Amino acid sequence: MLGEEEMPDISLHPALTELVRRRGWKGLTELQVKALKEIVSGKNVLIVAPTGEGKTEAALLPLLTELLRSGPGVEPVSILYVTPMKSLINDLYRRISYWAEPLGLRVAKKHGDVPGPERSLRLKRPPHILLTTPESLEIDLDWAPRFREYYRNLKAVVVDEVHELLSSKRGSQLLLLLERLKAIAGDFQRVGLSATIPNEGAALDLLAGSSARPRAIVKSGERRRYEFVIKFVDEGDWEGVAKVVASEAGGPTLVFTNSRYTSEKLGHELQKISGGKDNVFVHHSSVAADIREEVESRLKRGDEIIVVCTRTLELGIDVGSIRKVLQVRSAGSVSSLLQRVGRSNHMLRGTPTGVVIAMGPVDFAEAVAEANLALRGYLDDNTLRSAPIDVVAKEVVGYALSGQDLSPADIYKTLSGSRQLGLSFDEFSRLVSYLEQNGVLSAAGGKVRLGPAFYKIWRLGSKGEGSWAPRSFTDFFSTIPKRDLFVVKSGEDVIGYVDSYFVYRSVRPGDRIRLAGRTWEVSRIDEAGEKVEVVPAEGQAEVPLWKGEGMRRSAEVAREFLDVISGRSGCLAACDERGMAEVRAIGSWYRSRGLSLDGSAVLVESVGGEQVLIYPFGSKVSETLGMALAYLLLKERGLDVYYRSTFFGLSVSAGDADVVGLLRELAGMDLRSVIGKALD
Repeated sequence: MLGEEEMPDISLHPALTELVRRRGWKGLTELQVKALKEIVSGKNVLIVAPTGEGKTEAALLPLLTELLRSGPGVEPVSILYVTPMKSLINDLYRRISYWAEPLGLRVAKKHGDVPGPERSLRLKRPPHILLTTPESLEIDLDWAPRFREYYRNLKAVVVDEVHELLSSKRGSQLLLLLERLKAIAGDFQRVGLSATIPNEGAALDLLAGSSARPRAIVKSGERRRYEFVIKFVDEGDWEGVAKVVASEAGGPTLVFTNSRYTSEKLGHELQKISGGKDNVFVHHSSVAADIREEVESRLKRGDEIIVVCTRTLELGIDVGSIRKVLQVRSAGSVSSLLQRVGRSNHMLRGTPTGVVIAMGPVDFAEAVAEANLALRGYLDDNTLRSAPIDVVAKEVVGYALSGQDLSPADIYKTLSGSRQLGLSFDEFSRLVSYLEQNGVLSAAGGKVRLGPAFYKIWRLGSKGEGSWAPRSFTDFFSTIPKRDLFVVKSGEDVIGYVDSYFVYRSVRPGDRIRLAGRTWEVSRIDEAGEKVEVVPAEGQAEVPLWKGEGMRRSAEVAREFLDVISGRSGCLAACDERGMAEVRAIGSWYRSRGLSLDGSAVLVESVGGEQVLIYPFGSKVSETLGMALAYLLLKERGLDVYYRSTFFGLSVSAGDADVVGLLRELAGMDLRSVIGKALD
């Protein structure tokens, strides 16, 4: 325990107090005061609070206070701010610069969309605060030895949107990178920010890793109250959806969808019924960055526009005052529903209001289930407890790429500081041997170096620059699956990106496509340069399809869904009566046959040559079982089989085969081995 003379001063530095006053704030919020106390005492801290409560300032102002009190001559890079989205970095850059630049501290950002000259400036005038993504940090540690030296000065790392990162490979990558940073800089402070996170203690443990600092969780003083309205339209009635959106919209309005395809389709329907008003925009990851930024600027200005978007606007980008959020189809998870609806009334103690427009009774029941769980305080826990083996392999190869000449034991010692590693030293050694056998690494002389196969897999130049290697060098640094895309350009302006598969299959010169909320006519396709040239057009157009879209539902959502269908759960939100009547009719059909949907048993139905198993598996288990059953049927019975899976069950085209008997057989098998063979 600190003696009284050693107790830290928990007030803001006077220069920051003056900036608070200039901003027109009456003072810090309760959350920010709590965070100030814990952060200036040197702890690793997880800050959990709804969107709009100033989590960024809650982390940043104490860290800046500590920097200023540490004496003159703050060294770059003192604070690293990591976030999962490039568009979020652009927004945060403006926000953080307000506080840092008057103090004489330089702020810089680094991600894939930052122009080359701006990235180069980092070496000439290295920043005191750097905003980046996990992928760009990987590049710095693996491939930028000059800039890597500045990380020796690191005092703190802030990780934004912790819940988003910890549920993916990108989070595993970041947690391992933090241990590599610790080997360079020592035990720096770690601060995490999240609006929704289910197991706060486990999340903080993962974030803190091998750090010996004390830990603290700082939470908002009151639970935010949400309001949900669930409306019903018939399956496939997109004009009906557009009419509901138009009737509900008022002021700047966000309309979330679950896919880029749906965003473009709905955007077109809204424009058709708008009577010529130019107030509908589309925002998703395949829309060019400058178009997205213009849409975000219009939202901040308070323009009365409707923005149809995907998860690109789900996270903490400042889009000003949004009165209401609409969600088309169920959100797919409770966390996504809360994050999206939380964008409305984005202010301290504002009440988020969301309207879910469900299509058909099954979607309606799922929307009710997710709203019920949200109102009861449930949160999905999608945290990865250990790093996938390919992420670990990437970090080992990254060490080799960095040229530091370390032994496998040295690398293991560093990476094992993270709870994400999940490998014994023997298992880790087998991984290194595997990479060596395949020529990716060389461990001659006990040091890990690159092997000859590395440059046969990843090429340093662009296509056609003397290397036939199939993958771009920049792909190595990312765990995000590579998408083969064509850029869509109108003159010199980039409109967005479409999947190459869609271009090869569906697009010819003269065709019309929808992208970025507008119709374009294709004038030329450059296959070698992966470019589609377009000109503005009107009329009917084809909406592109993008790979990799789809949501996975949890077993908890599946259980509540079946409870809603069966009538055991009502609707805790404001629910459309027609939708509830449609759902009750499904439940009545089962009850009239003496069947229960309570999850105590698997219901088996035979429908049109398919055997349907209804049970609250959740998407991942359902997909796994479907694949295993289809493999066993194909292998043992020689049947031409396929399977379909969803979060509340699966179906197998098995004829009269005994699927239940196969399930019992599967219980005694090595499921991992069966799935491996099925994937092969």
